[in-house]
Amino acid sequence: MKAVCSALASLHVIFHLHEWCCQAASDSTFADKISAEHNSAKEEVCEKQGCVTEEDTGLNMLHQRSSLNRGPGPLMEELGKNGKSMGTNHSAHELENQIGGRSKAAASTTEDNALLATNQTGPCLAAHGPMSKVKRIIDARDVRLQENMSKDEMDTRIAIQDKKYSSELLEAIEQVLDYATWEDYMTAEVVITTEDMQAITRCLLGDSDVDMNEEDEGPAANGLVEKSNGSVQGPHSQGGRKWPDGRVGYWYHSSCGQACRRAFHTGILEIQRQVPCVRFFNSRNGHYLHVRADKAGCFSYVGHIARGAQDLNLARGCQITGIAVHETFHALGINHEQTRADRDRYVTIRWQNIRKGTEHNFQKSSNSYTGSSYDFLSIMHYGPTSFSTNGHQTISPKKSDATRYMGQRNHASQYDVEQLCKFYGCSSRCNAKVKNKQIIEKLRRGR
Repeated sequence: MKAVCSALASLHVIFHLHEWCCQAASDSTFADKISAEHNSAKEEVCEKQGCVTEEDTGLNMLHQRSSLNRGPGPLMEELGKNGKSMGTNHSAHELENQIGGRSKAAASTTEDNALLATNQTGPCLAAHGPMSKVKRIIDARDVRLQENMSKDEMDTRIAIQDKKYSSELLEAIEQVLDYATWEDYMTAEVVITTEDMQAITRCLLGDSDVDMNEEDEGPAANGLVEKSNGSVQGPHSQGGRKWPDGRVGYWYHSSCGQACRRAFHTGILEIQRQVPCVRFFNSRNGHYLHVRADKAGCFSYVGHIARGAQDLNLARGCQITGIAVHETFHALGINHEQTRADRDRYVTIRWQNIRKGTEHNFQKSSNSYTGSSYDFLSIMHYGPTSFSTNGHQTISPKKSDATRYMGQRNHASQYDVEQLCKFYGCSSRCNAKVKNKQIIEKLRRGR
């Protein structure tokens, strides 16, 4: 436990003392992500409409159905089958019981807030479920870190609980999510998706027009992901061209402030530590990623584009490490997971629920990688309600267990990292920090 806390403390120092406005890339390291293998309780999926239940949105996470109040289920038993949970001095059952106690103590207040939220109008109504997820993540971190828990994070939880909504709270939530490990998400039994961040951002900025959904093809003039030709065909094909020798230059646009730079910088460090044949360096000579925040949404081109500056945009709400990693994976040549040619074996596309004019985002691609198992935990997978016109699911997994984990923007999965290593030619030196192959396979097969 002391080693973990020491590493996290070092991470805190790196985040707060690094001069983010400096254009120099840092080779500093950050604490290893603590990984977890587990399984989840089944989610209800509406077979005909693909409707989103309260379990999917997280509206009832902290009171009516809190899995952390119920006693150990298959998920936490998987975490704790060896007695301890990912290197801490708590068993998985102890973690669950402690968080369950906190959830019970706050249940009546949370229930009151849920009632208030049902009477709200405007962008904050849809943010209630995502905000509850953030609180659960903070609770999980509080149990794991104990006295080493940051007061700022607890203040963030209180501000969410008391509905003290502001743009400053958005920045505080982004920092919480940057600090959270895979263990924290799995203990809390939630993940954060792009749709969650969109709802939170709309609420805290008071702007219902914020749209963080990314397109899958077309020019990057309006937050769009553009496909690039030139990848090989077959199971190990990719969406775009590799960067020569795996060397990727980047430069910050003036619109990319501290939060934007922190998200991108920690994202590329996370990639670099796991994929040793990809190196990022600070330069605007030749071809480079131009990291900016002045356009709408989160977007990147797919692969190396043969010209000067190549935009990668992280607007407000996109400025968390997981989303930065997602967009950087695009820039490195990786397509969305659900565009795989074999996807119909694992998911159902609900065409009737897709926003008109965005159907092309759900087309399969012959250039998408199929060299490993279908990955519901991929950081490159859409969430269940991406591009929804009515709030119902646009993508439904064949196995309902996967619903709550699809679209996660927390950390690259083990298969994500292995795919990037294969693409850039260093499989033998690949160093995936999150070991979640077993849970990926369980979600793919179902129970």
